[in-house]
Amino acid sequence: MKENNEQVKVAPADIPLVAKSIAKGFRENGWTTAGTESSESSRTMGFLNGEKKYLAAITLSHDGRNVSCSYNVEKVDEVVSNDEDVEEENGGLVVGGLAALAAGAIVFPITTLAGGIGLLTAALFSSSTEDEITADAIKIIREKLTEIESRIESKRKLAPQSHYDLFISYRKDGGQDFARSLYDYYKNKGKSVFFYQAAQAKLTGYINAVTQDAVRRSDAVIFVLSPGFFNKCTDKNDGCRVELEAALDADKFIVPVRLAGYSGKKTPAGIPKRLREFGLLQGVDIASLRPDVSPIMAINQRLRLNPLHRKSGKNNRKG
Repeated sequence: MKENNEQVKVAPADIPLVAKSIAKGFRENGWTTAGTESSESSRTMGFLNGEKKYLAAITLSHDGRNVSCSYNVEKVDEVVSNDEDVEEENGGLVVGGLAALAAGAIVFPITTLAGGIGLLTAALFSSSTEDEITADAIKIIREKLTEIESRIESKRKLAPQSHYDLFISYRKDGGQDFARSLYDYYKNKGKSVFFYQAAQAKLTGYINAVTQDAVRRSDAVIFVLSPGFFNKCTDKNDGCRVELEAALDADKFIVPVRLAGYSGKKTPAGIPKRLREFGLLQGVDIASLRPDVSPIMAINQRLRLNPLHRKSGKNNRKG
């Protein structure tokens, strides 16, 4: 079966909860856990329908912001729970370890009852079919993903609403260090600041929905424009694009901060006109500051132009 891949509207911190929900769904339908494997950015689970010899493999992974779920369901002809290679004489198929992986098997490290690490290996049939067992497994996965998304979104909506003095938007590549310095400065000044890197461990729910909401509840939004800031904005689900559109839609007071190397004239085709024009708004150009003016001083000068409830469009003229 062709591997499926779907975006899951939850935060990276929610992956354990999603995994638990999917595992529960399989167990309730008579599947057994075949094995698990985890890393900093992913969790893979295997579930076995022993009677019919089917293996469902599900991987939940994230890129630091967005979560995706890839899954595959295949019929298997041999299952071995061992850390040693096992050779099957009929057909000469070797299962277990790297030999099985090279032969097209799915291999999961598993923790045994004795606390040791073994391998659960399932050697796949060369051909797979879309049948009732496969369809049932896919249904379990999709239903559990929808259920957990709804549950987390409801929980997020019921959470106490926070107000922020500032929201700082940035690209991880090229802008995170400068954005972090702004966050540290304003936090030390007693300001309430939404900064994704500091908040991500506590976030629940679909990240883009969470950041949109935070933008709307902020008095001002600082966009740290690093080189290539707009390159990913052709994707309507790109985090920075979502944050920028939320700020523009809510008519927030915006302070663009252009780092060295950034050019607002080099935006890719395919992004909305208002996003292209945003790069030309009056803001703080780090490379053009006088020696006696620090970036923080220049940003504060812009922020002072933002009386509460004043329309941001009056303060952000092209220049």
